[in-house]
Amino acid sequence: MENSQPPPNASRSKTNFQSMEEFLKEQDKLDALAQVQNKASSPLTPSSTPPSKRTRRAIDIEALSAEARALEEIGDTNWIGRLLEYRAVNRPVDGLKYIDNVVGTAPSRFSYTAILAESSQPFGGTASFAKKKDAKQYASKRAIDWLIENNFMPANGVKFPKPKAVIQTVPNPKVTSSKVASIAIVKVNDITPEPPAPTPKATSLAGKIPELCTRLGFTVPRYEITRVSEQAPLYSGYAHFNGDPRIEGKIGEVKDIFGQKNAKEMIAETLHTFLKDIERQRMAAVDNTDNPEADTSSLAAKAQA
Repeated sequence: MENSQPPPNASRSKTNFQSMEEFLKEQDKLDALAQVQNKASSPLTPSSTPPSKRTRRAIDIEALSAEARALEEIGDTNWIGRLLEYRAVNRPVDGLKYIDNVVGTAPSRFSYTAILAESSQPFGGTASFAKKKDAKQYASKRAIDWLIENNFMPANGVKFPKPKAVIQTVPNPKVTSSKVASIAIVKVNDITPEPPAPTPKATSLAGKIPELCTRLGFTVPRYEITRVSEQAPLYSGYAHFNGDPRIEGKIGEVKDIFGQKNAKEMIAETLHTFLKDIERQRMAAVDNTDNPEADTSSLAAKAQA
């Protein structure tokens, strides 16, 4: 009977082994569940942030809508050039200032403010743009709208005044012959912008200069015209007689004129007036040869009168 019975610990040992295996499996499940809960409750650090979230950029729908409306308002007009054109004609030339500003980051947007000498109110800056040029265009348009509303600028464009020469004469020695009159040396020191009398548009004054110079015995003058702005076709220039000792200095000097052709025509108009004055002085000297005491300075005064 004793040899047929199993050892007292045989069945107990088998039971303990099965319970331990189940216990270990249960512990593994609990550990895995605790790790998942810890990850869900802890905040994400920069290093653990998914790449898609780190590179995501916020989209400002309101700013994009304002930009779209402003671009539609700007249209195809070159508002920057038009405002520079106005400023070149209406002094002071330095009465226009632009201030740029960067709005936000990732991605950066831009705004511009235009400041005029005519107003203490800044223009633009209420909308931001993806491009700097669009922001500057918008500020320029706002400034032009104000100038038109307040009668500083005509709605149909800018008209350029043409300069008139201020001529000074140097008296020459008195006439010693009853038949030959001396020619005064003429200096041009200053050009005062002033609207001249209307001239026929069909004939270019620049085309009349060579014939007039030939008649007076002068060489054809040379035009020196240079562009002074990269943003607008503004030109400055003058004419000279290639060192002719009878005519000294610059003649018809102009600044910040819109268009090279306009600049040349304005210089030519001053040249034409200048040469016609000399022609009148010569004719008056010939007519007054009976009075040898008369000098050319008085003749020039009569011509100006």
